[in-house]
Order: sequence, then C-alpha cells, then structure tokens
Amino acid sequence: MEEKLDTKLTIKKELKTMPITEPEKRDIVRKALLDMMICRKCYARNPPGATKCRRCRSTRLRPKRKERAG
Repeated sequence: MEEKLDTKLTIKKELKTMPITEPEKRDIVRKALLDMMICRKCYARNPPGATKCRRCRSTRLRPKRKERAG
C-alpha cells in the first residue's frame, strides 16, 4: 500500500477499491483510518486522545504511521 494520502485515498472492502476524491469524505476517511494510537505492547488500536491501551492498560502508545517507511 504505497499510496500518498494527499493524492488519493482508497477504501478496501473485499478486493474492491473505491477512490475518494471529495475533500469532505476524504477527511472523514482519513480521521477514521489514520487518526489513532497504536499500543506498542499488544498492537491494539486506541482513540487518538488515549493515554492507556484499552486492552492491556499499557501506557506505551504511539501515533499510527501516516506513510509506510522504506
């Protein structure tokens, strides 16, 4: 998944992709898919403002990466 967020954002559902070109919908999708915190211990997804993991209660959280490294 080597796509840039600024040019095109897609939703994948059962091998189908749907490009989103409308700015309002793109912002909603970006917020739902990318604005979250990931636990470094159990890799659970947590809300963006979380301070502790919802599953393991660890405080070792990081923001989800926006682009793939490498």
